[in-house]
Amino acid sequence: MEKLIIEAAINEGQMKATNPNVPYSPEEVARDAEACVKAGASIIHFHDRDAKTGETRWNNPATYSESMRLVRKRTDAICYPTYHSMLPREERFKHFFAMADDPTVRLELTTVDAGAVLMGRYDPKAKSISNPERVSANTHADVLYLLQESKKRKLKVVFGIREPGGLRHIEAYCSMGLLDAPVLLKFFLVEDVSYGLPYEARSLQLYADLVPKSIPVVWFVQGYGSRHFALNTASIAMGGHARTGLGDLAVLDGKKPTNADLVARIAEVSRSLGRDVATPKEAREILGLAKR
Repeated sequence: MEKLIIEAAINEGQMKATNPNVPYSPEEVARDAEACVKAGASIIHFHDRDAKTGETRWNNPATYSESMRLVRKRTDAICYPTYHSMLPREERFKHFFAMADDPTVRLELTTVDAGAVLMGRYDPKAKSISNPERVSANTHADVLYLLQESKKRKLKVVFGIREPGGLRHIEAYCSMGLLDAPVLLKFFLVEDVSYGLPYEARSLQLYADLVPKSIPVVWFVQGYGSRHFALNTASIAMGGHARTGLGDLAVLDGKKPTNADLVARIAEVSRSLGRDVATPKEAREILGLAKR
């Protein structure tokens, strides 16, 4: 079995009020990235945040690039940013292309979720849905624009798969010649937002089984909720890859871990199952990224 790639999602939308270890500033992002790589991570995913308020700055290439440069001074991790699915497509992805074109940054990985889902959060006790009008949507036009522009720049795209139909979209994009092997997938399993397959390990197996056999893939689990570690363990055992970090799990057993703590726990689980952990260099080879 190939070595395990661990992605550290180091902040997402989490706030320091929940866990003071959540990084905001470029300096904090860089320090956390270095610690995570030492603990076993090879990919760092982060959101650009205001250093004081923590507000997410979705598509500012200048501040994203500042963080990327600082990370590169400390480690050779694969880094990639986020995007806002409600912005016009040119605005939605502009920072990706600016960072790819900047020789001091050379972004090598981007991300997009395939298709659309309802994002309202369900509270079973109150029997209510918060944000009932919230939708995450990337139309075919949005994704085709991203893929065409990324292909020009030799950018690799990792697809978020939030429901099984997303795999049919991937198959179409492959048949159009827009994706190079291997195709990178993240299977979302979410406890308190009722989209996609059930929040169970068997759903992870079903996702993996539904990938068209003609498409070589590298896949990760992205599990939000109480089974975060159980789902990552299942992915490791199945030959998939892992994602953890304060962006996905800010509080653990009533304690406030660091990103490196969570990465180290995943790395320990993987080694206990007889699977070594990939370095950033090895991860680039597995993902089909160009050598740095």
